[in-house]
Amino acid sequence: MKKFILKYFIILLYYLIIFATFLLVLWIIWVKFLRVRLVKNIPMMLTEYGFWVLFYMCIIYFFIVIVILNSLYKQKTNKINEKNVMKELLNQIYTPFIILDHALKYNKYVINSYYNSMTLIINNLNKFTEKHFIRIILIFQIIPRLILVVFLIMDTFYFHKLEILYKVILLGLFPFIFRYIKYNFNDFKENYIKILESKYKYVFVLDEASSENPNWELNDNNRFHDQDISIKEYISFKIKQHLHGIPSVVYNENPIVHDYVYIQYKKTNNIPEDIELSDKDLKKIHQDFKTYLNIICDSAAIHEKISHSQNKKIILYLRLFIYISYLTCWSYILFISFYEYPINLSMFKYLFENITNYIQEYDLDPFSMINQFSKNKNLITPESICNLISNIYYKKGV
Repeated sequence: MKKFILKYFIILLYYLIIFATFLLVLWIIWVKFLRVRLVKNIPMMLTEYGFWVLFYMCIIYFFIVIVILNSLYKQKTNKINEKNVMKELLNQIYTPFIILDHALKYNKYVINSYYNSMTLIINNLNKFTEKHFIRIILIFQIIPRLILVVFLIMDTFYFHKLEILYKVILLGLFPFIFRYIKYNFNDFKENYIKILESKYKYVFVLDEASSENPNWELNDNNRFHDQDISIKEYISFKIKQHLHGIPSVVYNENPIVHDYVYIQYKKTNNIPEDIELSDKDLKKIHQDFKTYLNIICDSAAIHEKISHSQNKKIILYLRLFIYISYLTCWSYILFISFYEYPINLSMFKYLFENITNYIQEYDLDPFSMINQFSKNKNLITPESICNLISNIYYKKGV
């Protein structure tokens, strides 16, 4: 009974996430691109909500500038392969959007069309060189943002009112579309990897040179020789080989299929269960592995070319100028508006007061809170959090 309830609870939660995220996406599109915007004089009278929106924007642009500077620093110090914490954090934030995206793309009504269209795009983009991708990045990312930021600078420091920016705001769709297309290449690759892992147990590989070269010996380049390799590990090796051409070893690969694949193949092709599959049938089943592997490698290559093009110094410096300009303009608007028309940040004040009272109530030292919480793990509980939030509303008189 518990398993039954849990199963339907997960299903309900899944559809609630999809519905909520869908509404959020519609709201973002409406707020960013579609709603009618009135001319706003600078300095402007801010509400508390408006203040925090501008403050949040400044924080986001500040972190983007830090990330770009970090990328430039890594290029100078040859630390390109370090793990990017910001990207990991963004991946967690985007999880609900990814769930919605998968629900829209991988349902039975759309999935075949999606696969066909992505395969067609990948086959065409495979012919593109790095110069082609730099041009695409300039057209879809850099030029639209440059136009937007130039008009923002003019509105902020010359006209002292936000007006022209709103007339060209739809140019912001181009970077959004580009980012989504780039994400799709990686997502398409990951989805095919999952398909291969569901169909095949592992891959048994042999180095071709082992039977042809009398001086052959085992080394780091052919370390997979005469081994069963997991699907994910072997795909990772093939992608690296496809992108960089190293190591140059050529393996004879024999993918080992899960039993259910044979059963499913027999049912699909009306082959009785007691009859063994012919060599032609087995070859056809194994052919899917090579087809999928080629698609995965091609998709990974395109994603890698785009990422590499985005990390070119000229692109990074242009992006740095754009985001520093954004940060400067919105910080100036926030500062001058708050200075000319000060507002009482009541919600922040009440929140700060309640946090302070909460710390004092439990005799917590603000500089040693981590140690205190580690000693008494029950200080942060659902009840105490609810009390903290309710106190804010009660003090405000809601």
